[in-house]
Amino acid sequence: MSGLTSAGFPIEDFSSAGDDLIFECEIPANRGDLLSILGLAREVAAILGKKPPEFPQIFAGKSHPFRIKVISLAPSLCPFYSARIIKGIKVEDSSPVWLKERLVKAKIRPINNIVDITNFVLLETGQPLHAFDLEKIEGEVIIRCASPGEKIKTLDGEMRTLNESMLLITDKKKPLAIAGIMGGEESQVTEATHNVLLESAYFTPFSIRKTAKLLNLSTEASCRFERRVNPAGVVSALNRATYLIENGSKGEVGKLAYFQREPVGVGFIRPETTGVINVAPTIKLKLRKKRVADLLGIEISSEVIKKILEHLSFKVSEKENLFEVEVPPFRQDIKQEVDLIEEIVRLYGYEKIPTKIPLAKIVPFSENKKEKIASLLRETLISFGLTEIITSNFSAEGIKILNPLTAEQGALRADLFSCLLSAFSHNLNQGNRKMAFFELGKTYSKEKSSFREDLKLSIGIYNSGNFFSLKGILEGLLERMGILDYSVRNFDHNLLKKEITAGIFVNNEFLGCFGGVKEKILSLRELTGQVYLAELNFELLAKFSSFIREFKPLAKYPGIRRDLAIIVDDEIEWEDITTLIKSLSPLIKKIKLFDIYQGKEIPSGYRSLAFSVLYQSTHRTLIKNEVDELQEEVEKRLRERYRIEVRGK
Repeated sequence: MSGLTSAGFPIEDFSSAGDDLIFECEIPANRGDLLSILGLAREVAAILGKKPPEFPQIFAGKSHPFRIKVISLAPSLCPFYSARIIKGIKVEDSSPVWLKERLVKAKIRPINNIVDITNFVLLETGQPLHAFDLEKIEGEVIIRCASPGEKIKTLDGEMRTLNESMLLITDKKKPLAIAGIMGGEESQVTEATHNVLLESAYFTPFSIRKTAKLLNLSTEASCRFERRVNPAGVVSALNRATYLIENGSKGEVGKLAYFQREPVGVGFIRPETTGVINVAPTIKLKLRKKRVADLLGIEISSEVIKKILEHLSFKVSEKENLFEVEVPPFRQDIKQEVDLIEEIVRLYGYEKIPTKIPLAKIVPFSENKKEKIASLLRETLISFGLTEIITSNFSAEGIKILNPLTAEQGALRADLFSCLLSAFSHNLNQGNRKMAFFELGKTYSKEKSSFREDLKLSIGIYNSGNFFSLKGILEGLLERMGILDYSVRNFDHNLLKKEITAGIFVNNEFLGCFGGVKEKILSLRELTGQVYLAELNFELLAKFSSFIREFKPLAKYPGIRRDLAIIVDDEIEWEDITTLIKSLSPLIKKIKLFDIYQGKEIPSGYRSLAFSVLYQSTHRTLIKNEVDELQEEVEKRLRERYRIEVRGK
């Protein structure tokens, strides 16, 4: 038992029953071949270095000419189906003692001598079988999918409603069994049965798994079909059960009837004209000795590799450190070279691999530019008092996806604004009344026939300031990023108020926008506070960011600030006004827009803009009269160019 545990199959429990030792072994999901006595015996023989056990004795006598016709209407779900008629049997409710004892020890309830033999062969070979009362079958056997709403009463007494994805075994008039899961009550073998039809088939795992899950019906048969049965053992198991029934009940055995999908797939059985059952084609893999050493970190001799694989029933030939390995049909988990290497080390012993500290080059950590910018963005915004949030890439609106988890997450998000608003709503429900969040996340869009993924930065404040507070955050962020030459212009966004929305442009490329959220949007989300949002394109931020800093000495002489409030046409960009003012004199060092107003005192189609203008010289102290003259010149030029009206005059 320790050998099984070290080979990857830990023993969970064991007990004695007379001369027998009963143990429960944990079987990996991909090792369906181990769900049988024969499969475990093969594994134990390989662990002990013995030859694999032979298949138990099967029917090899002369069959009678009668057979049943098999028709398949669903070959993709049942690639192979075989059946054999056995006539003149005697069904007894009590099986031989040896058979009943073995079933009871395996926790299977004995039923009658025929059904008990099918269950015994299931345990012995891992191939599920089913016996039908032949007299209850009308016409040929038909393999088909159920009709929507079709019903069958199964052996457990339950009436089950089926759908069109579920595979059935039927005759011309009625369903006989749910394929690979459970037989029907109407066609079951009873003491009144004298002729039986014995079935053995290969059903596709996904079909059985899906049906069992939909019906909430898991059986010994479905458990094995879901994990793939041995395609080369389907007819052998049928012949094994035939042998046991013939020996115990002295019935007359009919010819093998079968259906097989063409062309023959990997590992499927093909009855030849000679009557011999073959497997075609065989899977062959290349195994490099060097690859074994590279993956395991140790050298294993060719003799040991070959011996281990042969004990596991692989056929091996070697030529110049390259093995050609023929995979046995019951090992459907072996798909590639690395699977063979895992089998080798599993039996060789993991404990034989020495523990070593791996050698690795230590190279200095180097952030790329985008990583550095993302880190600086987070650091800067957190220093401004904002909190980073991470929201789902899925939302209710955007690019629709197949099989969404919920209706609210049925699409890939097109922007980050909706995620910020949802975060505000959630936090508001938790009692938070003031919030300032940011998120660096992906958005998705479709351009013609292709999809696009963009990384964006979103910022949102709720009851934590106004339009100019958000503008100040963005100005501070851009300054920290080394982006100093940008323009702010009027901009339209479907979620933001037109009168307090602006776009940010660098070299005439649109970097992003910011503004106040429309009252209608806030109302829909039950947000009662003042909400301002911004969204910037991270790729462009990275493109225009610069970490080169130029030192400029602090001003030696004081500056003079003057406020300027003007009424101007809505269509005139405030950036154009600031550009004009700056061009009038080198003494104008800084201009800041600090208020936008539209109300009763302002004519329709106009708005009030208030600027703070800083006058300063690097060589001397400015006097009041000098600044007054410059201020009057500014007002004069603005009147001439934009026909503005200065408020308060």
